Amino acid sequence: NGVLTALKHFPGHGSSLGDTHKGFVDVTKLWQRKELEPYRVLSRQGVIDTIMVAHVFNKRLDSKYPATLSAKTVNGLLRYQLGFDGVVITDDLQMGAITHRYGLKNTLKLAINAGDDLLLFGNQLSVKNMVSTKRLVDTIKQMVLKGDIRKETIDKSNERLDRLKQKLL
Repeated sequence: NGVLTALKHFPGHGSSLGDTHKGFVDVTKLWQRKELEPYRVLSRQGVIDTIMVAHVFNKRLDSKYPATLSAKTVNGLLRYQLGFDGVVITDDLQMGAITHRYGLKNTLKLAINAGDDLLLFGNQLSVKNMVSTKRLVDTIKQMVLKGDIRKETIDKSNERLDRLKQKLL
């Protein structure tokens, strides 16, 4: 029926006590590796269309960045260790867990370099944080030109998105 699936929130949000809409949430003490099992099993079965990454921080996975902005978590754990080569979607990058700690440019750079393919900007949580598509595209383009983001990274994301689109045709 043309409906795609999205598993969320990688690498596990069930153990969190806080709300990433409002701010920083550290799951280091409560998170358990068994939270990865649904992703591992379903990835091996090849039945996942997309995975949404959580804004949770887990210093056992990355001592510096929350999952959404973490190359160790997205490219390392999800893509390399678990073998998922589908589309990775961020949660809304305007949520407090991100906006309270990272600027727009840094968020874009980290998310893309982490391996996220689709970057969500809901523009509904705060009028002062609204951002236009043009500004996002222009900012990313400048970072590619400066070498902060590799064009090959964008190309790989486009390949994954093209494969996903083919499922609908």
